[in-house]
Amino acid sequence: MLNQSHPLYLLADKIDWEKFETAFQPLYCQDNGRPGKPIRLICGMFILKHLRNLSDESLMEQWSENAYYQYFCGMQEFSPYAP
Repeated sequence: MLNQSHPLYLLADKIDWEKFETAFQPLYCQDNGRPGKPIRLICGMFILKHLRNLSDESLMEQWSENAYYQYFCGMQEFSPYAP
């Protein structure tokens, strides 16, 4: 249902997300504390904040309305709730 020529759709498919996974995976502890959020989600949100000059609060408000933000961050299905 998303427009495949939307800038965020195109950018999401050009980024090598595996590099982020490789770089940050050693920082995740598998057996201690609450499970972490997916690395792509966290990195994607930081990229969106920088690209769109958004605060944390503004990003969360827009997240529930913007399927392109969710696709960019690796979500498989649209959710009206903050991650």
